[in-house]
Parts: sequence; C-alpha cells; structure tokens
Amino acid sequence: MKLYLGTEPPSSDYVHYPIIRIEPRPLPESARELFPKYTHIIFTSKNAVRIFLSHFPNLSGKTLIAVGKATASLLPHSLVASNECQEGVVELLQTLDLERANVLLPRSSQARHLLDDFLLHQKIAHMIWDLYDPIPQIPFPLPSLDQVEEIYFTSPSTVRAFFQFFGKPPSHIKIRSQGKITEEAFS
Repeated sequence: MKLYLGTEPPSSDYVHYPIIRIEPRPLPESARELFPKYTHIIFTSKNAVRIFLSHFPNLSGKTLIAVGKATASLLPHSLVASNECQEGVVELLQTLDLERANVLLPRSSQARHLLDDFLLHQKIAHMIWDLYDPIPQIPFPLPSLDQVEEIYFTSPSTVRAFFQFFGKPPSHIKIRSQGKITEEAFS
C-alpha cells in the first residue's frame, strides 16, 4: 500500500490519508478596504489560492505570482517560479521592477519566513495575511504501517503531523517528498 498524506486526493497509485486539514482563518478587518491597493499577490500554495479566491474572486489588474505550476493552475493568470519553492519566488521577484509595488502575501500560518525577510530587506511595501492553519488529524481507520510500502509527504506540515502521531517511519517504508523543503523537514 502507498499512502499520500496531502489534503487533496492523489493519483490512483496512492491511498489518500490526509494527515492535516486546512482551517481557514478570518481575514484581517481591513482586508476588503486595503485589497484594491495591492499591486502584486504572491501565492505559495493551492490552499492559499482557494481560500483567497473565496473572498476575492476578481484578481484582474493584479500581478499574480505562483510558487509553482500546480498553484498557478488555479489562477486566471500568473508568473510562475521555475524553482518551485520560496527561494524560486525570490529569484522571480528579483527580475521584476518592484519599486512602486505593494505586495500581498496570503499564506499558511506555518509558512517559512524567507519571503517576508526578502520583502523587508528589499524595502518592498507588503502585507502578510495568514489565511489558514494546517491542523494535524488522524483519519480513521488507522493504516497498519506494516502494510505500507511508500509514503508521499506533500509539505513540512504533513511531516510534522506524521511524526506527532506515528513517530519516525519504519525503515522498510520508502519515503517520497514533494520538494526539497519537505524533504528537509525530516532533518
């Protein structure tokens, strides 16, 4: 058996075992008032796109930046980082004229701070909205790890949740990770 721990059902090769759920947060009180002022919006996950679009379905006139192709596929148009992680988004941002930009970064409450640090260091006007919390959960029935041959981890949140509930994966299980940052979460 192969387990897929992400929030969305995977290909038919895997059994879906969503070890986290996405809990949306309320928008900041000033969100609707400030939204028209943002020129650029950076999306670092599909979850952020879905939640954001439920509040702001019209993104016309905004420069949209996606962390990767899967995130971009949910947007009407976007620039896409070729290196599908925050480091890749920074590389993309460095190619843009952001002198008059006002950037919005809707994200997970557990996101790394690389983008925030870059925007601060470059003195680019920006706002961060923590849109959601990834909450560990154990879907039932519990899988028997003795029968699992492979586990696909989709984010550092899935790694942390697995370790919280199951500890370190047994050595007979092949581990796959979505991206370098998820892989590094095992360290």
